[in-house]
Amino acid sequence: MTPIKRILVATNFDGPSRHALDSALSMAERLGATITLLHVLDLPLYAYYAEKLPSDFAECLENAALAHLADLLARVRERIPSANGLLCHGVPWSQIVERAESMACDMVVLGTHARSSRGDDLLGSVARDVSRRSRVPVLTVQTPNVLQRSTALPS
Repeated sequence: MTPIKRILVATNFDGPSRHALDSALSMAERLGATITLLHVLDLPLYAYYAEKLPSDFAECLENAALAHLADLLARVRERIPSANGLLCHGVPWSQIVERAESMACDMVVLGTHARSSRGDDLLGSVARDVSRRSRVPVLTVQTPNVLQRSTALPS
């Protein structure tokens, strides 16, 4: 087995992403690995409303994402000083797969929303697409309270 030294953690700053990052941090500390936080800014929906949005709307979104990423990275560096962050534009699953391969990462870690116990809904669409298409091993981390809700038996 290849040693894990470079971990790519995809984040959209939500609860499942934070939980996945916690798992990645614990793993990175034990393995002596470094972490790259990746946030993918996906703007195609806004193109339909461009004429009704302020001209600097996309720039404001990017600045907000960069601020979130910087805050998160500062906290990560308290535990993994070599960690770095990356913001890119595009389709999230595609960018995650492409970046993991181009950066020669040993593992991708991402959170998932598990909404039901049916197979297609167990992973969120981004997690599902990354898992199916990545040549780099993928660890999907499910948030504990989501898992409890999705596996609870009806009364």
